[in-house]
Amino acid sequence: MSSPLPFPFDEPRREDLAAELAARDCLEECRIKAGLKRIPIPVPVEDWIEGALEIDYGFEELTDCVGYAMPQERVIRIANMVAHDDCKVRWTAAHELGHVYIESPEETGILPGDPLYSSLYENASERQAERFAAAFLMPIEDLVDSLFKISSDHGLECFKTITSLMRRTSRTEDLWRRVFVPGMARHFNVAIPGVLFRLGELRLIDG
Repeated sequence: MSSPLPFPFDEPRREDLAAELAARDCLEECRIKAGLKRIPIPVPVEDWIEGALEIDYGFEELTDCVGYAMPQERVIRIANMVAHDDCKVRWTAAHELGHVYIESPEETGILPGDPLYSSLYENASERQAERFAAAFLMPIEDLVDSLFKISSDHGLECFKTITSLMRRTSRTEDLWRRVFVPGMARHFNVAIPGVLFRLGELRLIDG
């Protein structure tokens, strides 16, 4: 059976694959409603939550969490205390959108001390929402395109460099750390831990 993800990516974990595909479907729904030929990067997550998806979205004075979602009511709230951090707002909004779009029946929230980018979640719902956020903000096809763009921008031979990145050596680790991870963070407007989470989940680096 062929993978529903573009070659050579695969996801054997059922819940993670469901989150990946839900994010892809959600992006496509937003793109169509916005009348666009391509998904814009960085993904306009807040605009699409309020606009294309018609979700009640806003900021609130919260002290015990940085965001929450009420899926049945189609409500997402982000804490005022993180409003100054654009990357954190974008990730939290996408995470809570995952709870809404995957149709979790329970009210959910991210606590201030939660490891937002950790793959070690005991709570399956939270893990799915993290995978959804990563896939929504960094779609696979655009992630691959960004590798070529960053290679070109730094005067690197694209195919040779990207192929070499799949092998763990001191040189490739240095390239990931100095060039590609920071470049992807800027390209997608995502914090570096979010990029590392995405790359680790796709088995592009050791996560």
